[in-house]
Formats: sequence, structure tokens, C-alpha cells
Amino acid sequence: MRLEATHAGVPGAGMALGGQERDQLGSRQQLGRVPGLRPRVVLPWWIGDRWLTCGFTVGPDGVAGPLYWPGGGSNGRQNVIWITAILSVVTIGPPAQEFVELAERELEAQVARRSQVHAHYGFPALLGTDGVSRAHIGSSRAAARLLGVSYAAHGGETAPGALSTRNMALAATAQEAFLDGTLIHADLAARSDIRRGHPTLHRHYANLHHDSDWMGDSLRMGVTLAQLIGDTVQVTACHMFDEATRDAAPEIRAYMVETQHNSQVERILGQAMDTIYPYLPDIEDPEGIIRQAFATIQAKMARYLAATPLAIGAAGAGSSLHECSIMEQTGLHLGTAYQLYADIQGALGASEVTGKPAGQDLIDGKRTVLVGVTMRLLKNKERRQFVNALLRGAAPPVEARVEHLQGVIRRSGALDAVQEMIADHRRLAIDLLEQSSLDQAGRDAITQAGDWLLTSARL
Repeated sequence: MRLEATHAGVPGAGMALGGQERDQLGSRQQLGRVPGLRPRVVLPWWIGDRWLTCGFTVGPDGVAGPLYWPGGGSNGRQNVIWITAILSVVTIGPPAQEFVELAERELEAQVARRSQVHAHYGFPALLGTDGVSRAHIGSSRAAARLLGVSYAAHGGETAPGALSTRNMALAATAQEAFLDGTLIHADLAARSDIRRGHPTLHRHYANLHHDSDWMGDSLRMGVTLAQLIGDTVQVTACHMFDEATRDAAPEIRAYMVETQHNSQVERILGQAMDTIYPYLPDIEDPEGIIRQAFATIQAKMARYLAATPLAIGAAGAGSSLHECSIMEQTGLHLGTAYQLYADIQGALGASEVTGKPAGQDLIDGKRTVLVGVTMRLLKNKERRQFVNALLRGAAPPVEARVEHLQGVIRRSGALDAVQEMIADHRRLAIDLLEQSSLDQAGRDAITQAGDWLLTSARL
């Protein structure tokens, strides 16, 4: 077997390894024994026609992995080589699985309570409780997992002043429920038919109406029910979080409630920004698009998905407010990195990975950081052509136009630039963890959870 190395991610610019070096590449742990090289787990990177996931990816030839060596350029870019080899497959499983299973049971209990209310008023379970359950299908429970990891890393229920694991699982359930409610509303705004590989809630009810040959307009009934169920799920989430934090010390409870409330408000604001910005006329201003996109990322996703769960997990374990603040800032960087990666997937990823049609973000004309950076790197004529294609939305021929836009993005160098941003935010998160009170095991747990979030989470 020949191991081909490529410098700075450019195939053919590196060196070939053989003999002793090759034999030492038997596993991820053994990579560190390659003379003169030290491995680093990095973020997803596009190599040819496949994604590099958490430092390793499976392809036709085996596994690709990044290695860094000391010296080289001051910004670290010259320090990268890519090694392609048939190595053992390394995966990062979903973190805090037992904690999430407890949270799932809390969710089931909440749905059962709602079914009693529906039954009291004679409301059909098919249109009520079933819809609430469907709102949560397919989620990887990223917020709950990050909360659980942070809670455990800071000592869990054995820490002084900590809330019980059951209460924290209920808090995690509340976070997930509120997020699911906002996603129902987001699908309505975007008129999406698919999420997480399943029909969106309004489409599910429209199909049910049609297949059952009921009276009236199918889509109108579906939209109305989905809107109300989204509202119900969010109200229920607020009630659950209030119940989960009742036993906390006053100062800690005040922090948890305020943090959760603020992130909920920002999540809704971010959703509004994401919905409204495609209608604004300043599409030809790349810098403005990038600024808007980063603001949307922080409000819509970074704070609610990662910053708030990490902070509340620490607070639930009785940590100081200073420690909670460090967790919050760490989560902002991890959440930003996640959304930058999700935007790449939304534009370039396969439907079986995203759970949505390929290129859906391009069809929707979303003004992501990836789009803004692409426009920044294009010359005036190319930029106008790119914008005109983007503005055509779902007008035919959709598939050919999406392929054209994807090709422009790849050729422009925007993909590499955004991947550098992802790596930068991950590094900033790790640097912040060094300032925390966590031991090495705790820091590693949160870092690994962040890597899992970046490559495996599906909202």
C-alpha cells in the first residue's frame, strides 16, 4: 500500500510515505508515532468528492486524515499535509446517550400529559398528540447532548449545589421542545416539504387531509395545525424549564431562567432575520451579506443550540457564574462553527446527509456566509451572473442551475475560506476551555461533543 501525502490540501503536492512510517499508521493513536508529525483533529474538509469528518473520512480508497508538523508558516496553513491510507475507521458516537434517553422519557411523559388535555376536550389524537410527537421525530438532540456533557463535566448531581439529573434532563427536554417549535414555524415560512428526511408537519397534515378525502383545502388545514402545534410545543417548553429549575439556588435559578429566556428571544429573532434577509435589495454587497449572515448565525443558532446548553449544564451543576460565562462563550464559537458547516451542507451536501433536497439553500436564495464569501471572491461580471442565478430560486431548470452555482462556489475558493473560519472558531472554543475550571477529561468531553455536533447533528 502506498500512502500519498498532499501539502495544504492540494493533491500531488506532498510526499509519499513508505516502509517504517507506513507501518506505524495503524490507528488514530499510532499517528502520533510517525517521526516528526503530530496529529490534530480538525473540522470537516472537502477533499475531491468526499467530506473529511472529524479528522477522518471513509472513501473508496480507505480513510483520509490531516496531520500537522512543527514549523512552517506563521499562520499554520503551511503546516498541513493530508495522508490517504487504509486505516481503521474512527467515529465519534453521540455524546451523553444515557442522559438523552432520560430526556426522551421526560418528553414522552409531557406528551402523555398533553394527550389527557386533548382527550378532555374530545380533540382527536390524530390531530393533536400525534402532531406533538411528530414535531420531535428525527432530531439528534444536539442541545440536550451538549447540556448533558457540560453538566457531567462540571460534576453532575454530585457537585455542591447541583440540581438532580432528572431536573437537568427536564431542562434539556425543554430546550429541545422549544427548538422543535421554532423549526415547525421555520418550515412554514420556507414552505419546506422535508425535514430530517420526513415530511414537515404542515405537509404531513396536508397529506393526511388529502388521503382521507376530508373537506376543504388540504394545505390550509396543514398549515393551521402546524402553526398551532408549534405554539403548543413552545409554551410547553417554557413550563418544563420552569419546573426543572425550581429547586436551584435563587442566584443560579435567576441565571438559568434569564439565559434560557434571552436565547429563546434571540432564536425567534434569528429566524425572522433568516426569513426576511432574502427579500432585501442589497444582494450585491458581499460584505453586508457576510455581516448579516454572522449576526443571523449567532441569534438563530449559535446561542440556542450550543452556548445556552453548555452554560445551563454548568449552572445546573452548581458552577460559578464566571464558569457559566466561559461555557457560554465556548458554545458561541462551537455553534457558529456548526452553522457554517451546516450552510456548506445546505448548499453542497447530498440530500441523504442533510435530510433536505440537495442545494436547497441555493434554491431558497439564502444569504449565508458561504454565499457572501463566494461573491467577495468573484469578479464583477461573474458576481452578477452568480447573483442572477441565485435570484431565480425554484424557476426551472432547477437542477442545472444548482449544479452551476455549486461549481462556482467550489471554483471561487469560498469553500476553503469558510472551512478556515470553521477551524478558527473551533480553536477559539478550545482556547476558552483552557480558561475554565474543568479538568482535562472535562475539556476533552466538551471538545469531542463539539466535534460530534459539527459533523453528525441534524436539526
